[in-house]
Amino acid sequence: MKKPVKYILPKAITKLIKFRLTLVTSMKNVKDNEILAKEIEEDILKSFKKYYDKYSIDFIIETLTHFGDCPAILYDDNGLFAVVSAGVQPTVTGKEKIGDGNPMTYFPEKEQWKTNIRAAVKYYLKH
Repeated sequence: MKKPVKYILPKAITKLIKFRLTLVTSMKNVKDNEILAKEIEEDILKSFKKYYDKYSIDFIIETLTHFGDCPAILYDDNGLFAVVSAGVQPTVTGKEKIGDGNPMTYFPEKEQWKTNIRAAVKYYLKH
């Protein structure tokens, strides 16, 4: 039996992310920590999907980056937006930033293009 999806307040998500970080960086109980960290991630993603309109887009995008996602918002100069993570870019470390003409290439699929950013993020979450 599936447990019901609960709305998680943004403040609670922020605390869960910090707790999750301590789990994944701890050298003790690694296996158990990985399981709990994955459960935290899944609960947050389920809340995002079910209660999507209650969260701001920037909060969703920033939260996804804590799970290893690398979402990028694209605009096609034709009024359409896509959120993708499939692509290539130069490797950066520490405080480096991509710049100086270094190319970043993304591979959006036709179905990812939406008429607004919110719809593009919603599609990204579901796929």
